[in-house]
Amino acid sequence: MAIRAKRLLSAALWLAWQETDGLSASTHTLPPRVLAHYLTSELGCEVALLGIQLADTTVGAPLSPTAQAAVQSVAQALAELLRR
Repeated sequence: MAIRAKRLLSAALWLAWQETDGLSASTHTLPPRVLAHYLTSELGCEVALLGIQLADTTVGAPLSPTAQAAVQSVAQALAELLRR
């Protein structure tokens, strides 16, 4: 998920879902906080959110090369963890 944090661009970081916010004006888009709350209360599971600081969060803006590299790096690391 794209985040706005006072971090370096394309930095990836774990987020506590309780500390996130967001609005939804549609039944087809839920803020991560709402989904995480549902999952923890209904399934009793733990939820972790992973965010990547983007240079441009404008709707339709292309993903920067550094953000794309961060996404690929995180995806590879998660895939490796899941193979264990």
